[in-house]
Parts: sequence; C-alpha cells; structure tokens
Amino acid sequence: LSSVGGSVTITSNSSLSSLDGISLLTSVGEYITILSNPAITNLDGLSLLTSVGEGISITSNSSLSNLDGLAALTSVGGDFYIVNNTVLTEYCGLFNLLNGEGLTGTFNTQINQVNPSQQDIIDEGPCCDIQINSVTVSDEGCPGANDGYISIDASCTTCTSIEYSIDGTNFQSGNSFSNVSPGPYTVYVRDVGGIGCVVSNNSTYINPGSDNEY
Repeated sequence: LSSVGGSVTITSNSSLSSLDGISLLTSVGEYITILSNPAITNLDGLSLLTSVGEGISITSNSSLSNLDGLAALTSVGGDFYIVNNTVLTEYCGLFNLLNGEGLTGTFNTQINQVNPSQQDIIDEGPCCDIQINSVTVSDEGCPGANDGYISIDASCTTCTSIEYSIDGTNFQSGNSFSNVSPGPYTVYVRDVGGIGCVVSNNSTYINPGSDNEY
C-alpha cells in the first residue's frame, strides 16, 4: 500500500507500538488522524510519506516522543494539529515541510511537553541522525614515517550527503585518511546539507612506529 485516496485514521490502539505496517505509504488524499495510541513512541513507519491532501492531527499519544519519521513530508493541503502528546519534545522531522512552505493551513501545537512555533522548528534545522558505526586505525610503521591510517564508517538516513574530518576543520567526502602522524584524534562526520549536524568520536589513537631492532 503506497497511496490512499481518502483518509487514514489510527485511533485507540492500546497495544500498537509502531506504524511499520504502512511503511510503504507515500501519499494520502485527505486526512491523517493519529489519536490515543498510548504505545506508539515514534512515527518512523511514515518515513516515505511525502504528501497529505487535507490535514493532519496527531493527538493524545502519550508515549510519542518525536516526529522524526515525517522528515520526507513536504506537502500538507490543510491544517496541522499536534495536541496533548505529553512526552513529545522533538519536531525536527517537520523541518522540510515548514521550511519549504509546504503547509497550506495553520500549524498548531499545544499541551505537548514542548510546543514550538513554526519558526522555532525552522530555526532548529533538520534532524541529525548521523551514526559513527566504527573507526578503523593502522598505526605508524617505522618511527617518523607518519604513515598512520584512519577509516571512518558512518551512516545517516536524513543527510543530503556526509563528509569526514580528523581535525574538525578540514572535511572531505572520502572516509579514509592516509599519512597520519602518531597521536590522539577526534573524528568528525557532518551532514553537508544540515547546518549544525555534526557528530564526533574522540577515542582514536595512532601509535608511533618502532624500529624492531635487537
């Protein structure tokens, strides 16, 4: 199921913990209502949703903490209500919708743990979900060779593209660094298209080489 011409209503499901069952949904012709589902913690099952013809109401979902799953949403043809989700604090998933002026109607947040305005969400910027999965290191071979090596494996589902650095200043598109001198390093990964979306890992060390002479 990738498209619904009418409305989608998900209400009063006490044991429903995710929306993964509709994870292929890209468009809804009329309304989306998500009401009183106490076990839902996120909307990641809607990660492919790009457009809603009328409006959206997300109300009284007591475990919902973020709206990251709506990051692909760029068009809503009516009002957007987010009300009484008592632990909801993260709204960055709405950045693309609001920053691109894709919302036709009003935007209303109230009685949530955090209740930002449209401009607050735009100012915060897009979601940053970069993960540094691993850092591979090769030590210096011989003393003074400065031939250490660092490779960074990272992933990001919301990034335009990612860049890598071992000093926080000089970034590159490639994830490996050769001819690295011995010493401690902090590795950085940033989203090219997301202002302020940078993560770091400071547990990297290149050991100096040894002569191995007896």
